[in-house]
Amino acid sequence: MMKRPFLLSLFSLLAGLLVGAIAFWFSVSQTQPVASLPALKSGYTVSILETGTEVVFFSMQPRYQILISLKNSPYGHSSDLSLYNFDEDISRYLQRSIVTESNEGITFTQASGHTLFVPRRWYVGGR
Repeated sequence: MMKRPFLLSLFSLLAGLLVGAIAFWFSVSQTQPVASLPALKSGYTVSILETGTEVVFFSMQPRYQILISLKNSPYGHSSDLSLYNFDEDISRYLQRSIVTESNEGITFTQASGHTLFVPRRWYVGGR
């Protein structure tokens, strides 16, 4: 006779945990633009997107991607990106970063000196 209330309580607890986990997942996995860097002469733009939050031990850290696309296009080449801004405001940090374009590709140089090079073949044509 005691099994039925116990099973119902256990089911309610598990359902609550599942709903909580789904809500948490959606709250930390929303993609939103952080910065759009000046347009390049070729017509491509470089944007930095926040793609969610990474939970590490007892802290939460934002996750970022770099997106290279033709101006006003939602399609392009994206890559995960680690930003080394430490405690500096992310907008100010990205304003101090530099994007250069050459025949070989695009180089994103962070204010800290860290660089990311994306070869032209990976973003030409919206790839």
